[in-house]
Amino acid sequence: MTALERHLQPVPTPAVEPWPKHDGDVSAYLATDPPPRKWFVHNRLLAGRAAVLTGIGGASKTTTLYHLALGAVLGRLPWDWQIDTTGTALLFLAEDTTDDTHHALAALCEDLGDEDRALIEARLRVFPLAGEDVRLLSNDGGTLYENPRALGLIARCESYQDVAFIGIDPALALSEGDELSQAHQRYLGQFIDKLAIQTGACAMLVTHSTKASATADEITSHASRGGGGITDAVRAEFLLRTMTGKEATAHGVSGGDRKRYVQLVATKANKAPLDAFSPLWLERGRNGLLYPAELALVERQESRLTMTDRRVYDTLREMCKTSVPMRQEWRLECQKRGLVTGSSEDAKTKTMQRVIGRLLDAGLIQRGSARGSYIPTYQDETA
Repeated sequence: MTALERHLQPVPTPAVEPWPKHDGDVSAYLATDPPPRKWFVHNRLLAGRAAVLTGIGGASKTTTLYHLALGAVLGRLPWDWQIDTTGTALLFLAEDTTDDTHHALAALCEDLGDEDRALIEARLRVFPLAGEDVRLLSNDGGTLYENPRALGLIARCESYQDVAFIGIDPALALSEGDELSQAHQRYLGQFIDKLAIQTGACAMLVTHSTKASATADEITSHASRGGGGITDAVRAEFLLRTMTGKEATAHGVSGGDRKRYVQLVATKANKAPLDAFSPLWLERGRNGLLYPAELALVERQESRLTMTDRRVYDTLREMCKTSVPMRQEWRLECQKRGLVTGSSEDAKTKTMQRVIGRLLDAGLIQRGSARGSYIPTYQDETA
């Protein structure tokens, strides 16, 4: 056969195998009752599936992982979440040193008895990995793939029996992919979900949240920074954020104390009931550990405010975008806008004082650092 004849020969078509390989038969499902769902944390975190915990830096994300790991070992948490599945807990902490781990465990176990300590020693494994190459997903011309470390991580997790919880911190250290790529972020989420499915554990990955989520009035899903694909690939997303100025006012917490409080809230939780999305307030206590916060809503008096009062308040907000005005400057600006009136300067001053009193009672303003100055309570979040 000549070269031309060989060239004209039809190219054989490769055999095509059906995919997926199973036939999709549903008869077994219809003939039996479905088994009860297996939860790690009842009605919040599924066993054998992945979740993400997101928040800005310093929001106590790593501390929360430690608490969940101890919950898997001991069967309880400091706050009112029910642990359904106990067993071994594994923590892979890419930003922690051995000293960090030592201090964290000393704080967590300080008040525990001998029986609890023995369980922790037997069932908790912590891997501080700061300074090591922890990338699990390599990038080949824009395509991610699992490298030998990823396969080794799965093998490490499968080497332990009855793994109930796996915590990995942070996501950004694990992949050579683009944080803004939906495809790369989804691949990372799928890898963590595969790890959870193969081990039967709840696998939680720590991500960094968008800056806007820290001060948003309404919390929504896809709070993780970069591509939202990572949230789509897992079964639950929880946001951890510090109390905002507005929330501090609503709960009667002084501005200086609000950093002690963090809110843990589900923004996505597949198969969970609606009450799982109720925010949980936690307080940073001794050694930075998290405890249930005792907070109550303070009765607000905004209903007493007139439309003029609100315009006076808006004027202060505008002025504070450049500098904090003294009370007299604020009053004069309001007079210029026709918001503060009176038959004399003394009358105008008294009118302004009454408006300021109502704004203080409503929690919309607070006294500034300089005598005779005021600032909006939420200025740092609205300017």
